Amino acid sequence: MYKFAFSPEVALSPSCDDIRVAVVSYLLGRHLDGALMLRLSGALSLEVIEDEFLETLRWLGIEFDSIVREVERLYYYREVAISLVGIGKAYRCFCVDEGFKVLPRCASGCGLLPSYESERRAEGGEPFAIRLRVGEGSVMLRDVLLGDVVVNNDTVGDFIILYPDGSPSFGFASSVDDMEFAVTHVVRESSQVEWAMEEYLVACALDRVPPVFCHLPPVEYKKGEAFVDSVLSGNIVPEALFDYVARQVFSLEIGKALSKETLIKYASFEGIKVKGGMFDMYELERLNREHLKVMSESRFLELVESHCGCSLTQREKTVIYEQRETLSGMDDACKRIRRMRDSLEGI
Repeated sequence: MYKFAFSPEVALSPSCDDIRVAVVSYLLGRHLDGALMLRLSGALSLEVIEDEFLETLRWLGIEFDSIVREVERLYYYREVAISLVGIGKAYRCFCVDEGFKVLPRCASGCGLLPSYESERRAEGGEPFAIRLRVGEGSVMLRDVLLGDVVVNNDTVGDFIILYPDGSPSFGFASSVDDMEFAVTHVVRESSQVEWAMEEYLVACALDRVPPVFCHLPPVEYKKGEAFVDSVLSGNIVPEALFDYVARQVFSLEIGKALSKETLIKYASFEGIKVKGGMFDMYELERLNREHLKVMSESRFLELVESHCGCSLTQREKTVIYEQRETLSGMDDACKRIRRMRDSLEGI
């Protein structure tokens, strides 16, 4: 069975990149009749932040088959890290300052310490991080879009998998979860290839097969277009945003509005564009108008009442639905309803 993992960055609301990766993971997963797992790292596991984050994705129409919370698995990550130390594939690094900050690279040859000396210092209460022993040579990561990405091990270095406070690194925790929950595919932005390298090396250290990676080409966002604030404010209907994001990634028919079912049908790795392009607010607004034209009456009125924060009279429902083909968005619908009410009050 195919299983896609979505592991967003820590933020109160999904970023534009988070939304793009979530949409693509959802479409590919459903196209392959697979499952979609949400992995919440660090602060995202906090209840308030998690609820806010998930609410936005649900508004967009993305539901997950399972949720893995890093905060609930800290003991397990520590166990795995310690087991790697036990078999010599990782080591304790004592290059930690008074503020419990760890140097990017080990500066004291901690990897050369005899195991008994490392254990003695750890049992004595000396703070330490755990680093994966990368060794010499190079790493070849196979990516659906990028092809074979080769990185020299000297560039990667012996990276941290567990910090002095016991928290895991993002790459280590992701890799452990991918293997534990049988994840087959991971979609990310091209700027996050470094994480994939770490995950690949952790999988190799654990003698497991890493998932298939797919790093999406970057999209340029114009200055002044605050994506989350302007797009997720509700003026753009979720169906239009979902459709637009899918068109940014997949080679799809230009013009008419495409439903989620249609997008799932045509989503494929082969159909992903090699170049990312640029975010175009005008095209998103055009798609928004197209979706309003074909939207069912019940769905349309549900969105209008939610955006306006009030219930509509039957007359208001009839009038605004008849005007839907001339609306630019939900803000426009609310303005027209206010004008209708103002005109009645003036009589």
